[in-house]
Amino acid sequence: MGSETSGAQAVRPRSGRARRDELRALLDDAASVLGVGPIRLRQTWEVQENGETLNDEVRAWPDDVYVLGQRLRLRLGAQDTVVTRYNEVRERLLEAGQLAADAEEQGRENAVLRFETARDEFLAAAQAKLDAPIPDKEQG
Repeated sequence: MGSETSGAQAVRPRSGRARRDELRALLDDAASVLGVGPIRLRQTWEVQENGETLNDEVRAWPDDVYVLGQRLRLRLGAQDTVVTRYNEVRERLLEAGQLAADAEEQGRENAVLRFETARDEFLAAAQAKLDAPIPDKEQG
């Protein structure tokens, strides 16, 4: 009989609190990865300017941004405001990343500003999501 209880517990939906904690951890990961965005963009431009090769950490950063977006999409759905805001941040990243090192400095700084603005909008949407009630049952 004890094994029946264990089996029932294994399929029991996660509580609202557990889902909120999982979401909080995912959003913290996203905030951390996006937080270094301006640094990574400037490092990329500097390396290009000096004709050097990107180090592994800088080269891997766009992949980390992409993977986190996929995790958010899986967790929240493609139409969720948090996901759409994250996609906007990623678009600003792609735009900024396409600027060459020899682009005008003001143009690069404007690209960083657009990235930071989109990141702030994502963070506001993420905070609102965390502040909103989470139902006890998962919606499917």
